[in-house]
Amino acid sequence: MQRSNLARNRFNHEGTMTTLRNSTNTNSFSSVDGSRTVSYINALLEDGSTFKWGGSQGTGANITYSIPGLNSSWPSYGPLDEQSNMSSVSTEVTSTFAAALNSWSNVANITFTQVNETSTSFGDIRLAYYNSMSEGTLGWSYYPGYLDFAGDIWINSDFDWSGDFLTDGSLGLSTLIHEIGHAIGLDHPESNGLTAGYDLSNTIMSYNEHPHAWVYDNAGGYGYVQPSTPMIYDIAAIQYLYGANMSYHAGNNVYEFDPNKPFIETIWDAGGNDTISISNFSLGSTIDLREGHLSSITYNVDSNAGSNDQDLYDGTDNLGIAFNAVIENATGGSGHDIITGNAVDNRLIGNAGNDILTGLDGNDTLNGGIGADQLFGGNGNDRLIGGYGNDNLYGGNGNDYLEGGLGNDILFGNAGDDQIVAGAGHDQLYGQDGSDTLFGGLGNDMLNGGNSNDVLFGQDGNDQLFGGIGADFLSGGNGNDILSGQMGNDVLQGQNGDDTLIGGLGNDRLNGGSGNDTYIFGRGDGQDIINNFDVSKSLDTLLFGDDISNDQLWFSRNDNSLVVSVIGTSDQTSISNWYNGSAFQIDQFQTASGDILLSSQIDNLVNAMAAFNPPATGEVTLNNTDYAGLDTVIAANWNSAAA
Repeated sequence: MQRSNLARNRFNHEGTMTTLRNSTNTNSFSSVDGSRTVSYINALLEDGSTFKWGGSQGTGANITYSIPGLNSSWPSYGPLDEQSNMSSVSTEVTSTFAAALNSWSNVANITFTQVNETSTSFGDIRLAYYNSMSEGTLGWSYYPGYLDFAGDIWINSDFDWSGDFLTDGSLGLSTLIHEIGHAIGLDHPESNGLTAGYDLSNTIMSYNEHPHAWVYDNAGGYGYVQPSTPMIYDIAAIQYLYGANMSYHAGNNVYEFDPNKPFIETIWDAGGNDTISISNFSLGSTIDLREGHLSSITYNVDSNAGSNDQDLYDGTDNLGIAFNAVIENATGGSGHDIITGNAVDNRLIGNAGNDILTGLDGNDTLNGGIGADQLFGGNGNDRLIGGYGNDNLYGGNGNDYLEGGLGNDILFGNAGDDQIVAGAGHDQLYGQDGSDTLFGGLGNDMLNGGNSNDVLFGQDGNDQLFGGIGADFLSGGNGNDILSGQMGNDVLQGQNGDDTLIGGLGNDRLNGGSGNDTYIFGRGDGQDIINNFDVSKSLDTLLFGDDISNDQLWFSRNDNSLVVSVIGTSDQTSISNWYNGSAFQIDQFQTASGDILLSSQIDNLVNAMAAFNPPATGEVTLNNTDYAGLDTVIAANWNSAAA
């Protein structure tokens, strides 16, 4: 079936602008609130000027309307003399006309009141059929003014103004809304020489069709979806003229849609805590809660429709949010949704599917639900929950809470003092900037504190903990963990399991806990303290770095602690309470080359070295005198890997 061009030529004749009725003509303008460019408002006003009912720009109006009959009065009528060949519209059209008027009064400070026509009185706006309108023309209307025909609307009687032609999304309803727009002061953007960037996705006053509005039905025919409300730019312009209706949808509203019914509309919401929900949709949609932005609530295109029809209705740009309207929350469906918040505190729920949720400004709550989701908190103190699936969470700026949930998740705190919880699965946690607290939870997790002073808990599983920069606290928990303090004065606690503890740069405190633990100390690592306590007869090891040989280690006693120093440097590691019993001792010392020194041999070296002074700073090898006195003791007690 070939498409009709009727929808593309809805309005090809309009009335001429008249002077104002009970109003004044406002000069050209460039700003509504002093901060936002309003070229889109200028585009819908005649030559950028204000023509309206009632008082000055920004004030409301009480406007009457009526339906002419056979006994109506037509004094001083217009140049086309429409009243000479008119007829009255049906009650069905009258009802739809009232709904179209409401679509404007819902968004603007306008009150429409129907009055009965008499031989001497009639409404400010009148609606009637014109029986001599040219083929293809649906209607025209006149702008506000003091002449009697100002505000009047004429529609073509050749069309069947009934049934589906007057329902939401129909050409009939859209035509009435469009013509009312003229009758209360709006112009076409094309009349001001503007075409690019203006179409039915953002203004019902445009001649340009919506880029994605043709619907293929299962009967083999095409239809055209029309806007059923004023659109984003229309609402901005009419509110500029009359002010906003601040009582419409001022409560807590939920905006829901039928996945099987095409629509094009814009939401105006005056207040409350509101939600856009597409939980009943199975295809991935895009929801954008920012004022003045369009969303795409996806519609399933019939498989029999032409694959090359780029303008088929698929839900692209079918939902707008008016400027100054605030929608706080959004709920996705079972598809792969993209949901973007705004500047207030949003609650965004992805539900099933691989979703992308972005909070932007405000203290937001994001929940990915089922699927491999990506969550971006943005600015503010946000709460991000991955849910089921392998998710990526990005806290952004602010003090955020991130929870991976089930699955193998990757969590980034970004800036701020964040709390990051892995949940189940093998997760990766990155605190990044700020003083963060990281919890590994179940699974074999990797935790990286990043910058500042962080707290890391590996909890269950074989975890890897990296403190990063700052004075960090690392706790391995259960499992065979690797703890690396990296830079800063850190505290490392292995707890249960066979753990590896690496203090790194800075003066660190290390406690392996139970299990066969390994402490690693390298050149340049500072002055560490090991608090080892283990009564389970496990094998604990102090392993030295690649560039430290057995003859570069100096053993001494300091009160009840054993001190092992790297000669010629200030680097040393002290084992607290060494001399208070074997439970506090490390079972063996090992170099990177494999040389091993047992705890039972320590006193041999301590006693021998007590007779000598440690080499001075900068002397990284024993001098001949020291070597001659100690080489035999060192060789006898260190079990060389080369032997």
